[in-house]
Amino acid sequence: ISGVNWHVAIMPLKIADEDGKGNTSDAIRAFEYARANGALIISNSWGGENYSQALRDAIEASPALMVFSAGNDGTDNDIAPVYPASYPSANIISVAATDNHDDLAGFSCYGRDSVDIAAPGVNVLSTRHFQAAYATGSGTSLSAPHVAGVAALIKSLNTSRTTAEIKKILMENVDV
Repeated sequence: ISGVNWHVAIMPLKIADEDGKGNTSDAIRAFEYARANGALIISNSWGGENYSQALRDAIEASPALMVFSAGNDGTDNDIAPVYPASYPSANIISVAATDNHDDLAGFSCYGRDSVDIAAPGVNVLSTRHFQAAYATGSGTSLSAPHVAGVAALIKSLNTSRTTAEIKKILMENVDV
């Protein structure tokens, strides 16, 4: 299947088991591995309600742009944060989901201060490893890779751009 950026190197890192359960230490190890191996943009389609200073520290220690899905509870992340998307870290972009009318998806988390951007996340065609097929799906987990792909396109136009510059370009060139 084709993504937003058609020429990138992908470094898949598994932090959860077959049931989707993972722990903070595995996420931290994955971020450390990605940093050691030169990852510049990291797409993350996971999160939860538990704050971890160790996880936040690992994210902030990375020079990479960290793109996180905002969550699918339809709640305000300013009131009920979803971490790590809700950490106020300079290198995080928190992504909500939009529908085919460019409206916020009913299930998508949002937040005036804690969610940065929205991208397509309703009925998105994708691969499904557990079905060994293509299928449509909905969720901010499908939105975050769109933003990561655009960030990679921005980086490809000028490889000396910093994480802060890429985030600024993204944030200054969206439909409000």
